Amino acid sequence: MKKKIIAAMVAALMIACSLPLAQAAEQSQETVIQIVGTLGIMTGDASGDLKLSSYLTRAEYAKILVNASTYKDSVASSSNVSPFKDVSYSHWAAGYIKTAAQNGWITGYLDGTYRPNNYLTLEEAVTAALKLLGYSGSDFTGSYPYGQLALYRSLGLSEKITATQGSYITRQDCMYLIYNILSAKTKDTGDIYITTLGYSVNDNNEIDYTQLINDTIDGSFIAASGAWYSALPFSTSGATFYRNGTKCTINDISAYDVVYYSLSMKTVWAYNNKVSGTYEKASPNATSPTTVTISGKDYTVSSSSAAYALSSLGGFSIGDIVTLLLGKDGSVAGVISPDEANTDVYGVVVSVDTKDFEDANGKSYKAQVLTIADTAGETREYVFDNSYFSAGSLVRVSFSGGKTDISSLSRSSLTGVVNTTQNTIGRYPIADDIEILDVKNDQYIRVYPSRLSGITFASGDVAFYSLNDKGELSRLILNGVTNDMHDFGLITDIDSSGETSRQYTYLVDGTETTLTASIGVYNVSSGACMLIRDDGEITQIKSLTSVDLDSLNETYATSKALTFSLSGDVQVYVKNDTGYYLSSVSIVSDKSAYRLTAYYDKPQSEGGRIRIIVATPR
Repeated sequence: MKKKIIAAMVAALMIACSLPLAQAAEQSQETVIQIVGTLGIMTGDASGDLKLSSYLTRAEYAKILVNASTYKDSVASSSNVSPFKDVSYSHWAAGYIKTAAQNGWITGYLDGTYRPNNYLTLEEAVTAALKLLGYSGSDFTGSYPYGQLALYRSLGLSEKITATQGSYITRQDCMYLIYNILSAKTKDTGDIYITTLGYSVNDNNEIDYTQLINDTIDGSFIAASGAWYSALPFSTSGATFYRNGTKCTINDISAYDVVYYSLSMKTVWAYNNKVSGTYEKASPNATSPTTVTISGKDYTVSSSSAAYALSSLGGFSIGDIVTLLLGKDGSVAGVISPDEANTDVYGVVVSVDTKDFEDANGKSYKAQVLTIADTAGETREYVFDNSYFSAGSLVRVSFSGGKTDISSLSRSSLTGVVNTTQNTIGRYPIADDIEILDVKNDQYIRVYPSRLSGITFASGDVAFYSLNDKGELSRLILNGVTNDMHDFGLITDIDSSGETSRQYTYLVDGTETTLTASIGVYNVSSGACMLIRDDGEITQIKSLTSVDLDSLNETYATSKALTFSLSGDVQVYVKNDTGYYLSSVSIVSDKSAYRLTAYYDKPQSEGGRIRIIVATPR
């Protein structure tokens, strides 16, 4: 079923060619702030303000240099001796200044002072940063600071920095300088600097931001009703909140949300993903389950409290109706009774089967099972003894008093334009967490508002919709609007030699298949087509509409005055004398080299997309 991250000119050139790909120019300010904050290199005040427009003092820079080094966790803010005559041992930055000076990253003045409150110039900051990378005086040609600044530019460390020679450096400039240092290679080993601090980079030698964030996240815990934020180790003033990946406010986080946080980032991530159903199985055993099966799907148990609750010693047993609280990776962070939270499921029945089960005592039994595709695009199994339901039925599954109730959904029509700019469909606003399922026969796929942008829903396109407490559209079940649940192919040959049957040879994603059918079953000719299945079997083949293209890029194509969007999984073939060969948009987009013919399933205003492109060499 388809379901559908200059010392000398020659030397400068050599250095530039070795630059990593992820400099500050390629990252948003918010991402850079999060990285230097996550690493504890630069932190804000009590409200999280980094005061990026302020000038940087020499004392502040000493602390930043140490925090960006392997000495970070071994330096105390105070010192047992005064490192300079104007820095007492009790100065807040004494330990940092001492460490930075002992490592030669930053120096004092000839009169024995450090002048901790003086603002820092660009060349002073650059010289110290280069020393972090392992460079020394012998690497700087010419008089100070020309050699240092030339090397700084050739290494790409100047990206997004506005300060110039002789001017003071702001905290924002310092932030970008440090980020560029983290992304640069060390002089001696050529390693990306951040890896010397114990962090990882990806295959492109870019900072692995996802792993970095994951390494600093703590939790999870389950938000309780009321002042759940009291469990956080920091003040929520100035903190950043996300719920289900969308930025939100503290008031948007609700009871039973699974909460994670980063102390260094003052950021909270909450997830509201609940799954209810019958507790069918515990693995490896019921005493200490690490995986549980709920309504036919397996879930990894990630917290000790959840493991206990689902064990034979806890409050839930095999056969019970339970609600799992899922965390950021889809694992089980907590367990509650379905009566404690509304976890109703809306969807369509895709099959009715009989399945073998075991009860809490290990005794086998058979039961009728409805497999339901819910509006989140997930399939779930529910035991039910009412044969009234069949494939295609629209249903609601609710849970109460330890029982599962499945009822029919009344079909409700919705018409109007999907306007993602105004975030509306017809007269209704769209909820941020809307779930949309597009269904045709037993084929289904979850889609998002952006996929539907510009479509005008006609009568019958929407089979069901529901509104949340704010009057926003929260769920939609569509009647095959996008066609994205179907396969698309290219019929390359039809063998009509049989008296009662025909053979159709077609390509899907470059794989060739032959289908035999009785004459008259598929009234279709060679070319691009849509393959419609029911219960796994191809029941219909529909030809696509062709159009000659004037231009082509990765997202859309043009033909005369018309613009056509490409499907996310568009298939591109090059046709020559020996057949069709799978290719890509980037290879064939040169119109001077290829004649391009595209095939779409229906008008774009109705949800259509270009599904197949055939390129013929000129």
